[in-house]
Amino acid sequence: MTLSLTISPPWESPVWYEATVQLALQDLCAARDVVFDVGANIGGIATMAAQHVGPTGRVVAFEASPRNLAQLHYNLAALHAVNVNVVPVAVAGEDGQLLGFYYGGSAVADSLAQLRAGPPDAFVPSVTLDAFCARSGLVPDVVKMDIEGGEFDALAGFMMQLERPSPPPLVLEVTSRVMELHALLSSLGYSGVDLSTYGRFDPAAAAQGISNVLYVHPRNTKGVRYLHGRKVATRNIDWRLPELSSGGGIARGKGPEEIEAGASIQFGRLEPGRYILEFQGGSIGTDVEAEIAIGMPGRTLSLHIAMLSHLVRHYSSMPFHVPIAADVHLRLKRAPLETFRAALGSLSVSRVEFQ
Repeated sequence: MTLSLTISPPWESPVWYEATVQLALQDLCAARDVVFDVGANIGGIATMAAQHVGPTGRVVAFEASPRNLAQLHYNLAALHAVNVNVVPVAVAGEDGQLLGFYYGGSAVADSLAQLRAGPPDAFVPSVTLDAFCARSGLVPDVVKMDIEGGEFDALAGFMMQLERPSPPPLVLEVTSRVMELHALLSSLGYSGVDLSTYGRFDPAAAAQGISNVLYVHPRNTKGVRYLHGRKVATRNIDWRLPELSSGGGIARGKGPEEIEAGASIQFGRLEPGRYILEFQGGSIGTDVEAEIAIGMPGRTLSLHIAMLSHLVRHYSSMPFHVPIAADVHLRLKRAPLETFRAALGSLSVSRVEFQ
């Protein structure tokens, strides 16, 4: 799904369409950093990173899909992201090749992988990240990569940087060749953290799904605190009971008879910090488009819009960050409440602390 970002005021809070990734990058990116956004799509992550690295930093946005480039440039210009450079190439394991490129059902699914029978939709030049670093003189402090299954090949062309004295943290969407990718990075000394749960990444459990993973290296202090995340103060949200304040600062939800599609379930007042909304025990059921948002007055903290079955399979844990003490709510839209109840099952909210 293509999302226009042009409605957002420049340099203000990011639009939290991908909070799992954005929260990690917010913690990792610092002033004057060089950030590689590999698979920039239309610029949502790049503009957020640009805000954090500031005018003396730089974001390099690699985007291979020809049909995304016009919107990407437009969004960067509209948001005054002058410290973002667009590189319209496919990051791969081979440099200087012309590769077939295939359009998916939506622009976020475009890929080098052959998605269907027939000829490619386009041909795009390839680059390895090591070759790009050598030619540009840029050395990344942080790397985000989401290229629809091409991550392993892209990392194979990045070995010089991964083996340097202070290897950069990697924020990866992992969907294929999971065991190989994890074995490669583990052999280099990296450790993986599942950004949905903040627990250690288990490649065997994630082999059939979509995982956003932070890989950090002990020779680089960026992100190492994520290795010591733990959940505290977990509270269940009862769909059936009226709103009831709890001693821990998390409130139970309103009853289903009071909630229709588009209404909110109140969590109550939460103190500043990192939290995870988790649901389990539901069934996928009828496949409908759904919107699940976590927010506070005047601000969205996390937003997922997708088919409900996709959300249940791949996003059963939704992290969010509360910047100031506030009343936080869960908003369910685009589907009947009973459909949400059946699909999501039991709900709980946990506070996360990083030691």
